[in-house]
Amino acid sequence: MLSSADFQMPGLRRIAIIDPADLPPLIREMAASGIVPVISSPARDIDFFGDAVLAFTRSEDGKESTTLSFSSSDCIPFYDVAFIVEDQMRQRRVVGALEPPFPVLKVVRTTAGAPGQKRSTDFSVTWPGFPPEVTAYLDDDDRLPIRDS
Repeated sequence: MLSSADFQMPGLRRIAIIDPADLPPLIREMAASGIVPVISSPARDIDFFGDAVLAFTRSEDGKESTTLSFSSSDCIPFYDVAFIVEDQMRQRRVVGALEPPFPVLKVVRTTAGAPGQKRSTDFSVTWPGFPPEVTAYLDDDDRLPIRDS
């Protein structure tokens, strides 16, 4: 279990969207007590490109915040969504919970592509608290194109 000091999880190999209703209740409290929550859920993978980073910070006044940053051309819902991220070591963390506060998704920048190219949108997802490590069994684990670099 990671300490709650500032950390970054760069080089994400997978970002998936899940319905918060599929998360166990009190997921933050479970993680804080040393329990690794288990999630079995349908998921929709995000086709992202470039560097995707999950970062956690704690301000001097003790407020904790998680930020997930990535670029994609996919349409992503702005509400009623949670994210599962996976790093190169296949460690999975969740950004979101069944109970409030919920993640806030912001469009940082949108770039129109040249004719025949997809547009690029930079997203930033912020969520109060520490992103708990989870054991996640997602419905399409065996047929994903996964990044290895």
